[in-house]
Amino acid sequence: MLARLHLLPDSERAVARVSPRSLWHDDKWWFENIKIGLADYELMFDWNLRIDGESTLLSPQWSTLLEDCRKLTWSLLTDSRSGRGLDPVTISRGFRQQLSTLLRWMVASNYESFSQLDTEASWEFHDHLLGLIRIKKSGEVASGSFQFSLQILGTIYRQSAALSEANVTPMPEPPYDGNSVDKVAKEAATVENGWIEPLPDCVALRILAQCIRWMGHPIDDVIRLRDLYLNLETSKEVGVRAIETALREFRFTVIPNESKPWRDGLGTEADYSRNTGGVRTRLDSALRALVAHASSACVTLIQGTTGIRLSEVAALRSGIDAATGLPSCVSIQQSKTGLNELFFLNSQVTKIHDGAMMSWVIGMRPVGSSYLPPAVSALLGLERLFEPWRKGSNLPWLLVKPAGSSCLSRHLDMTSTTTRETIAKQMKNFVGVYGGLSDLPETLRTASGSIDLAPYKSGEGIRTHQWRKTYALYILRTDPKMLPAISQHFKHMSLAMTEEGYIGNDPELLDSIESVRRQRTVKFLLEQARSSTIIAGGMADLVREHREKLRSVIGDSDEATSYQKMEAWVTQGDLRIWFADHGKCFMTINPSESRCHTMGQTSPWLKGEPNYAQRNPTVCSGCKCFAVDHEHIEFWQARHQKNASILKAAGKDHFNEFMVARERMRQSASILRTLGLPIPDEGAQENG
Repeated sequence: MLARLHLLPDSERAVARVSPRSLWHDDKWWFENIKIGLADYELMFDWNLRIDGESTLLSPQWSTLLEDCRKLTWSLLTDSRSGRGLDPVTISRGFRQQLSTLLRWMVASNYESFSQLDTEASWEFHDHLLGLIRIKKSGEVASGSFQFSLQILGTIYRQSAALSEANVTPMPEPPYDGNSVDKVAKEAATVENGWIEPLPDCVALRILAQCIRWMGHPIDDVIRLRDLYLNLETSKEVGVRAIETALREFRFTVIPNESKPWRDGLGTEADYSRNTGGVRTRLDSALRALVAHASSACVTLIQGTTGIRLSEVAALRSGIDAATGLPSCVSIQQSKTGLNELFFLNSQVTKIHDGAMMSWVIGMRPVGSSYLPPAVSALLGLERLFEPWRKGSNLPWLLVKPAGSSCLSRHLDMTSTTTRETIAKQMKNFVGVYGGLSDLPETLRTASGSIDLAPYKSGEGIRTHQWRKTYALYILRTDPKMLPAISQHFKHMSLAMTEEGYIGNDPELLDSIESVRRQRTVKFLLEQARSSTIIAGGMADLVREHREKLRSVIGDSDEATSYQKMEAWVTQGDLRIWFADHGKCFMTINPSESRCHTMGQTSPWLKGEPNYAQRNPTVCSGCKCFAVDHEHIEFWQARHQKNASILKAAGKDHFNEFMVARERMRQSASILRTLGLPIPDEGAQENG
């Protein structure tokens, strides 16, 4: 527990320690690093903030303001008056950025202390921030980033009591006439950016496909190449030459069912460097990049198929469980039904939960199966990839950073803990080189708008947190068009999350899934408002009847404003659509008509979601809460074809015995016919 140093007398505070490395009056505060995957500089608060063209906050004329800022900052760490205090990382990064912007404006506007910042001043600051945004190229005001900038005055005002106790005169009144910062930001916004978009399907699936491909021969080759490099016996005279020769002669393997090695030798086009814009001609540098690519393939596969944060990946511990042969951070439990085995990933959570160990479901398999979820294969890959460096430095983490900057160091004892920044940068590099996105168009046109794919193709558009949203999206619906391995995994995950009732103990993951559900609901309703697409199912008539209402919600607004209006309408009405690969459930509109609850004798009003134990395509197709549109065509075509094949194989003599197949075929044909699609083997139902 940190002491409330801001309340100490001046003489005691002057010699007080803010950490083992820093005193109160030091130019830099170095906080203790309690979070895995953070570089030291990310926990350093530098008080050398630029105030104007000639001075910084450390200049003598700003000594009083500097002390007030120090007291404010320390009170936010130890004496927050708005609930949970800020952590050192937030203080050193986000809050310092906010404070720097505020101080430059204060000095330029002749405000010398917090006590002068009344509500009129707050609106001046508001207009100043708008001006800064509007001189940028786009000129768009995004509510999320604008709220971040405005927040500093709300933070200072909420600390008024703590500041008064520390002999700092607080703000005289609440900023922005007492309005919430969120409201002020939204009123000024021209675009909404509070939502982190999932990756487009065409981007996410290709990247994940490449990651799965890397889990076989590619990562084996990288490990063989690593061993060759580390085991080379060289002298000073022939060291570089011997290494270059050995690396140049290495031959990569051919993946089964392919005709040539999965990549050319080192020092070729595959070793393109985003930093220099050319090919890495030094081969130990190319090897270092290849090790980073292998690591990124594993990390991306873990994030993309589990939804955990990058910080939780960085905190994973190494080791193999002798009993299971699996990573020690993975445990297996039997499901509630006893039919399946659930894989749990255990890691340390530093965001919100202060380093507590938590668990996530990361896969499921039938009892007795040898199937390994993609994330487990990736964890095993990381265990093997960094084993020499981990042992040489005695580090416990699964992810480590070999020494060296441009080349791969052979000094294993100089290995360090990797940082989140490094992991994120390497992921961008991997996607740019091996993501498989090069032949995608520059722009993808969808029913709800256009998506610029160029940033994704280069890797620059990839944000690690997007994998959390993408994961949530795939849990909500497993699309038949998805790659088989990914489709299988997410079908298992969806079952584990819903029917088995497992989510781990991370409630924020539930929030992510729910926010994705809301976004998909908004996009579906926007599509209905802008078009006359055909819908089948019991809910079709109601959706068609309400199209005019949907159109009136958005009016003639542009794309961004239409989304905001529809999202507000959906949120106000608590409207949620439940997505499945066979259709959409609108049970929140008319819960009493929910057929899955009627059959299961459960209460839709209490549960608030479908009865997953009863829900299936046959039940849903006869439900008044169900709708099918173009997204689900492939499912119903495949269902019709499968049951038609069953009836054809049965022959005329046994045709009448297959009542279930006949009914499934009839339902599929009815839906496809409503959607205006031709029905193959139209006569099969009558002729067998």
